[in-house]
Amino acid sequence: MKGLLFLFFSILLMDLITIALFLSPLSTAVDPTPEVGSAAWYDAPYTPNACKIGEEHLAPDGLYAAVDEGLWNKTGNPCGSKVQVRCIEGPDTCHYGTNLTATITDRLQQMVSEPSSFDVRLVLSKKAYGSIADSSRDSIKVQFQLL
Repeated sequence: MKGLLFLFFSILLMDLITIALFLSPLSTAVDPTPEVGSAAWYDAPYTPNACKIGEEHLAPDGLYAAVDEGLWNKTGNPCGSKVQVRCIEGPDTCHYGTNLTATITDRLQQMVSEPSSFDVRLVLSKKAYGSIADSSRDSIKVQFQLL
């Protein structure tokens, strides 16, 4: 009888462990749901930056992004990750139909260059910002997603 109880509880324990492993995330996967927030722009210099990417190693397309603490902490260290951004401010501001994919190179709180606005989730390089919106605006409403 003791042997059967031991076997029963052993199987039950293995099943519980399997269920726990199945339900718990094994990685820090990024939530695929797009978020809405504000974005500003910043101009050179783009180095030094929180990702410690030197000028010679920055992506030649000039499409860079700095993220706020919430986005930075969401992935642990997003350096080199991509963020897809779409302006949703309105027709007088946005270049509709344009999505932008920028490389995360900096952390908003550690930027060397001053952003055009401070109360934002993302700060895009001037080239990136200008490709989706009128760059005469200090900030815009955007939909974005970490890739």
